[in-house]
Amino acid sequence: LTTDYVGGIGSTRFRRAQLWETKLFHCDCSRCAGPDWPRAVPCPGCHPRRDNGKLPEECSDSKAHLHYAVPCADVDEWVCAKCAQTWDASAVFPKIGDLKGTQVEERMVEYVLAFDQKMDSCGSASYGEIMEIFMMAFHMLGLRHWATIKMLEIQCQWLCPQILKAPESLLLRQCRMNRAEVVDELLDTLDIIWHFLT
Repeated sequence: LTTDYVGGIGSTRFRRAQLWETKLFHCDCSRCAGPDWPRAVPCPGCHPRRDNGKLPEECSDSKAHLHYAVPCADVDEWVCAKCAQTWDASAVFPKIGDLKGTQVEERMVEYVLAFDQKMDSCGSASYGEIMEIFMMAFHMLGLRHWATIKMLEIQCQWLCPQILKAPESLLLRQCRMNRAEVVDELLDTLDIIWHFLT
């Protein structure tokens, strides 16, 4: 079987759930059985979180050479190729209130997917709202995690029509950027998504 029924950017769990729901089968292809790259996070050993649980500043640079810990498809253990450390979910994700480990990841993914459904159904959100959710995902999951990439995809879908039709004054008010800066932001976002997909 070599057909990609789901496509997109989701994790192995997400893709398998979609396949089970829509096609009634459990996939064990090499992509689903191997490392779950869409759930990659900055290695907690190479890039320790700050005291507030947020990722260090270097993790915000999409061009920085970071070391990522990647889980295998069916195991919640992340392995870093650089330091050869293995991490469980409680070491990878910050504790937030009563949530810890994969609960943090799952809650953020649920939040992003709910926001995506809201955008699909009514299409209205402010740029500030999109960026707020993106920043939450980024600080919890990192720039390469698929939920963060999903928020960047939503940002692109919001920015494209704005570039074409919004008056400059509206762009300045909504995005705090002029048209040229919005184009630069869009190109940077597309570059991050492209690197995720390749």
